[in-house]
Amino acid sequence: MASTINKIIIGVGGGKGGTGKSIVASNLAISLAMANKKVIIVDADLGASNLHSLFGLVTPPKTLDDFVNRNVEDLNSVLIDTAVPNLKLICGGVAMVGLADPTFEQKARLINGINTLDTDYLVVDIGAGSSLTSVDFYNNAHIKILVFSAQLTSLQNGYGFLKTAVYQRITRALRRKYGTQDKRLDSLDVLVRNADQVKNILQVLEKLNPEYRATVEQELKHYNTFIIGNMFREENSRDTLLSMQTIIRDYLNLQADILGVLSHRQTIHDSINRMKPFMLTVKNKSDVDYITFLNVAKKVLHLKIDLALSGQDNFFQAGKYDEQYKADAAPGAKPPTDGHLLPDELIKSMLEDSQRKSTGLAAQLFTDTQVVDVVIKQISMKGVLVLTPKGWTYDKAFERIRIFIDGDGLTFLAKAVVVDANKSLVGFRFRDITRLKTIVLYELISQL
Repeated sequence: MASTINKIIIGVGGGKGGTGKSIVASNLAISLAMANKKVIIVDADLGASNLHSLFGLVTPPKTLDDFVNRNVEDLNSVLIDTAVPNLKLICGGVAMVGLADPTFEQKARLINGINTLDTDYLVVDIGAGSSLTSVDFYNNAHIKILVFSAQLTSLQNGYGFLKTAVYQRITRALRRKYGTQDKRLDSLDVLVRNADQVKNILQVLEKLNPEYRATVEQELKHYNTFIIGNMFREENSRDTLLSMQTIIRDYLNLQADILGVLSHRQTIHDSINRMKPFMLTVKNKSDVDYITFLNVAKKVLHLKIDLALSGQDNFFQAGKYDEQYKADAAPGAKPPTDGHLLPDELIKSMLEDSQRKSTGLAAQLFTDTQVVDVVIKQISMKGVLVLTPKGWTYDKAFERIRIFIDGDGLTFLAKAVVVDANKSLVGFRFRDITRLKTIVLYELISQL
C-alpha cells in the first residue's frame, strides 16, 4: 500500500566514490534534527555501506539485511536511535552479498519500505555510480542533491549520474502514461540514448505528440535538483559549480541551485576517524562549515515541494507495471543512457577558467549605435570587467553588447555598471557569456 505520510525524501547522490556523500547526508540529517524535525537517515549504498561508522557503530545491531531477508516485515523494526535527538538511523547491510544489484522485487520492497516510514524528513545516502539501483533511489526522492568535489572525475561522473537519472525519469514517465497507446514509444530508448541534450528529445516528442513534450516538461519542472560542493580548497574554486549549473541547465533543462559549498579542512576529515559526525564534534559554533550545514538545512526547510509531483512514491508498486517495465528495472538492465560524460576539454576549460585572471586584452565593444575601444581587464567564472574610455556614456536601453577580441565575437548581457570614485563610467559587469564554444556561467562579480 502506498504511503500517505507527508514526509519529504532527500536523496544525496553523486557519480564517484570519495566525494563525501555520506558526510553531506549525515550532517544534513543532523542539522535538520537540530531544527526540531523528526529525521530518519538511510544508508542505501548497498554495495559498500559505511554510514554506521560515521555514527560510531562498528557492528550495527540491525540492518537492511534483516528487512530484505524477511527476518522482519516492517522497516521500522531496523531503526536505530542515534545520539542526536529526533534522528534515527537505518544501516545498510554489512554482508549483503549480491544486493548491490538487487532483483526487481527486492528493490521494490526496499523503496516501498522507505516510502512508508513515518518522519518529517528522510535522508537517503545513495551509492556511487550510475547503476539502476542508485538511479532508482535518487529518482524516488522529492529533493535530489548532487555532491561534487572540485576534481575533474567528480564533475564528469556527477554529471553522468544526473543525466542517467534524468533520462530514466523521462523514459519511464512516458511509458507509464502512454506506453500502451503509442507503439512509437517502444523505440524511446534509441531516441534518448542518441540525444546529448534534453532539448533534442523534446523536439522529437513535440513532433510525435505535443502532449508527450508537455509530460516531460512537467516532470523536469518538479525534479528539484540541487548541488552541494565538498572539499573545495579555494574560494574561487566554487565558481566551477556555477559552470556546472549552466551545463545542467543547457544540457538537461534543469535549474540546479547551489545549496552550499564545504571547504577542504582537517576538522571534517578528523570527524570521520573519530566515528562521530562533524556537527557533533565542532567546538566553534562560528566554524564556516558548521554554519554551511545549518544554512543548507534552513534552505531545505524553506523549499516549497509538491509531494504529489516531485517524488515517485508508487514507482515500484506491485502489479502497477507490466513485465516490460520490470525488465527495464531488473538486474543487468541497461540504463537509457550511459551518462554521455562531458568532453574532457569542456571540463578542463571550466576548471582553468574558474580562477580570476587579469588579461589586458584590447577589444572593441559594439552597441546598436557605436563602436568603442575597450580593454578586457579581468575574466573569471563570476564575470568580466571591461574598461571603457573615461567619460564614455552607457545607454541603459542597451540589453546586449557584442565584444570582439581577436576576431571572436562574444555576446554579453550587462548586469551592472562599474563606476570609479568620481562616479564616471569605466566599465561593465556581465553574466551569461558564451565564450568560444565552451558553455559556462559568469555571474555578477561581487568584488573586484
